[in-house]
Amino acid sequence: MSMGTTANGALSDFSDLTISGGEHLPQAPWTDSDLDALARHPWPSIHQDAASLLDELAREPGVVLTLEALATRLGRSSAGVTGTLSKLSRVTHADHGRRNWPLHWREQGNEYSYALDEAVALSWRGLRGL
Repeated sequence: MSMGTTANGALSDFSDLTISGGEHLPQAPWTDSDLDALARHPWPSIHQDAASLLDELAREPGVVLTLEALATRLGRSSAGVTGTLSKLSRVTHADHGRRNWPLHWREQGNEYSYALDEAVALSWRGLRGL
């Protein structure tokens, strides 16, 4: 198992439901065109930071990374990754009109973990040329 992955729980145990502040919005699958719009977002911090986060998760679809492991792989602090996720939440709500990120997440105790499913990862890698 890769550094920072969790051994317990399958991707199906993860939530792709409501992220904070989006309770009034629908949950919707991320299509190729939705992901393309996200990949081309005009905010530099979204385009660069969120894209690099999704790039990292897309490299190993289904592999579960803790917040700390993801931060280490990105060369950033956990607080920096949390800030990126907050920006991603705002864009998800405002620009995409939905309550769910394109990634899966879960909270287990005081630890957050993240993963990208195969379909989204394949689409994202194609869009980003990875």
